[in-house]
Amino acid sequence: MTESHQASQQMLGYLYQVVYALYLIISCEDNNDQIGIERFDDVSFEKDGTPKELIQLKHHVTPGKLTDSSVDLWRTLKVWMDSKDILEEDTKLLLITTASAPQESVAYFLKADEQVRNCQKAYGKLMEVAKKSTNNTISNACNAFKKLGQSEGLKLVKRIEVLDGATDIADTDSKIKSYLEIAVKPKYEDKVLTALKGWWFQQCILGLCSPGLKLISKNEVTREIQRLVKKYDIDYLPIASDINSIKYGVNKDSTYVKQLGLLKIDDEDILESAASDYVKADAQRSKWIREDPSLADELGEYDRNLIDRWHRLFLNMKMELAEDPDKIKAGRRLYGKIMTQDFPIRANRREQFIMCGSYQKLSDNLKVGWHKDYHKLLKGHESSNGKME
Repeated sequence: MTESHQASQQMLGYLYQVVYALYLIISCEDNNDQIGIERFDDVSFEKDGTPKELIQLKHHVTPGKLTDSSVDLWRTLKVWMDSKDILEEDTKLLLITTASAPQESVAYFLKADEQVRNCQKAYGKLMEVAKKSTNNTISNACNAFKKLGQSEGLKLVKRIEVLDGATDIADTDSKIKSYLEIAVKPKYEDKVLTALKGWWFQQCILGLCSPGLKLISKNEVTREIQRLVKKYDIDYLPIASDINSIKYGVNKDSTYVKQLGLLKIDDEDILESAASDYVKADAQRSKWIREDPSLADELGEYDRNLIDRWHRLFLNMKMELAEDPDKIKAGRRLYGKIMTQDFPIRANRREQFIMCGSYQKLSDNLKVGWHKDYHKLLKGHESSNGKME
């Protein structure tokens, strides 16, 4: 095995440890359970600062057999023998491995299944290996096991449970998702899983960097899942992370810019603001529909509501013109009212550029206008892009 291959295997092992720990805490039944990483073991369930379950995780890209003289098995035993002074009477020792346990092997006799579990046989087979093995890699573990004596050795073995054939790192995601299905809409499962893992990795990093190696409780994980579910619920619409870096320019041939020209608006800041809203809203709405085509109907309904709100204000402007016939002044007042109203597409999506940019696009298609005679003055100049997505 090359050094680079060995390093990648070790990295996968570390990542597996973190990802599988997330699965373990999600799947545990007690909301008060706390889990630690690299505190007493690879992973440990704890209560009041004492370990209730120590877990060793062994990941192999190509799973083999967990034989009686397996390095994985004996290294795990050595870790637990070195930790025996911190074990409570009821502390369990769990070995989770992607390898399989051959029939009649030590690992086979230490499975949870009562029909095959036989701690006495497992102890006898371990002692046989400890006495006969010439493998230098496991010699320290074998010597330590022999020194335990039968009473302590059997007591240690009775604590041990082997879970073989565990899912590898790639498939563990599916096991985690199975616990999210109840709360998360299917189309958001991958996004929630990705966000949850990002949060989990951050918690693990903070935990490993803290002097006391922070514990993470099932309650904390549950609260984070609830937060993500709420975020991705019916009111959630994601804003592209690069939306504010989109480049734009003022195209004075665009109909929406000509609409402002009818009001004698030539201030560069106002024109640039209109262009920015137009481009950002157009890009964001298009992205929403690409990612979820069903949103097209909702966006169409949003536009119809925008038009309805504009139409009411437009009729009011017409009434005001009976007393003050200055159409430019009236149009500017209408434009100011429209651009400063609060009408979000969804309750938690209140970015003003969405509404303002949507109005700019509607004005580009002459669906709305600011000057009383906008339609007559600009007829034939509407955008060739057609209906906004």
